[in-house]
Amino acid sequence: MAFWQGWFSTHGIEPETDYYRAFMLAMGGLADAEFFREKSCIDIGCGPKGSLTWLDGIAKHAIGIDPLASRYELFNISSHNMLYIAARAEELPLRSSSADVVFSMNSLDHVDDLEQACGEIRRVLKPGGHFIGSLNLDEPATPTEPWTLTEDYLERHLFRGWTPEFRRVCPRLDSEEHWGPYRYMFERPPLTMNNDGPRALWCRYRSDGSEGV
Repeated sequence: MAFWQGWFSTHGIEPETDYYRAFMLAMGGLADAEFFREKSCIDIGCGPKGSLTWLDGIAKHAIGIDPLASRYELFNISSHNMLYIAARAEELPLRSSSADVVFSMNSLDHVDDLEQACGEIRRVLKPGGHFIGSLNLDEPATPTEPWTLTEDYLERHLFRGWTPEFRRVCPRLDSEEHWGPYRYMFERPPLTMNNDGPRALWCRYRSDGSEGV
């Protein structure tokens, strides 16, 4: 909450619809929002800035899941064109195979139980549905981000058996700007750069429907 209070004091209280539209399309390798027409979409760890308001009039459902959602009423989220639900990623209050699209925008390393959260994403995603993510890799754990995500872990616990339709990995920069940490998603990184540090994975995977096996 302290982070978001600081963010609102700097950037204002209005939903950042245009920013999220551009970011979430880019991280899924998509050109426009028609991909989401009449689909049930959820965002894990959505925050209070209207991450799915850009889907208004397009998606069948636009649902933000966040354990702090009830406290986000302080930020006027009731005016946003999306539904907020207060819940943990480890206990999604959704039926199995009910979501066409699950988004995760730099949220999975914040959860308490990463394996359980991955299992819940796989449970709620429909056969043929899509996971679209921006995932920070190889970052040291912190009190608020207790997990260091690796490609190997994600392949074993989240992406197992899924088909990659878009995937891009680049060095992640230390920047406070909206797009700053992900500049190399749009620019080719210098060939001499040491790529052993933190990286970002943008991806779109299609579920094969065998999550219960």
